[in-house]
Amino acid sequence: MPLYWSPSELPRRAALVAAAALLLAACSATPELPQPEPPPPMTALPSDSPLRGTLGQVDTDPSIRFRDFEDFSRHDRFRRHVSEALEEAGAKQARGETRYRLDLDLREVNAPTIGASMTVRLRSRLTVVDTRSQAPVFVGSYDNAYTTAWSESPSGAARRDSAFAHAARDTARDLLEDLADVGFPGEARPDGPVIQPAPRRAPIEPEPIEPEPEFEELP
Repeated sequence: MPLYWSPSELPRRAALVAAAALLLAACSATPELPQPEPPPPMTALPSDSPLRGTLGQVDTDPSIRFRDFEDFSRHDRFRRHVSEALEEAGAKQARGETRYRLDLDLREVNAPTIGASMTVRLRSRLTVVDTRSQAPVFVGSYDNAYTTAWSESPSGAARRDSAFAHAARDTARDLLEDLADVGFPGEARPDGPVIQPAPRRAPIEPEPIEPEPEFEELP
């Protein structure tokens, strides 16, 4: 086998090399999958709302001990989504110190690994703390779920992330409604914080389990 190319073969060899390079590039290129629609922006609080700019730092409850890195990552994503939603609404100051901070406790995450439609359910406990006294002034429990359908994106990871973001932002929306209902902000009550134990949204009922058929014993 000759170790050189004759001048007459060079154009043909160059064409073959170029075709092979194009084929490799086409095989290695990953097609961009359609992504689900992002969550809608938060409705801004009225200019005269007492909730405007009252919340400052939004962080994970300091008493939380993470089980593993995945647990930490989910708490951090939840914190970022809630914080961004509150800032969009105008309840959270982007910079500067405020009297109140919000501590988050993401107590349970129900998220499928596979499936055509991805439903993510978040159960959380949110506590508003007066930074002057370090006393809680409001405690709310929330149960939020959202489903992202297959038609929005063929990527299961993208559907799961989208459902998580929607559910987290719905939690922030429910929190603002609860704070408005109890007249926050206000002075801490002498008998302790305002407790909102029941989720604002109706609890999600599990699918009914059909009873097993009963068989009569033969004589």
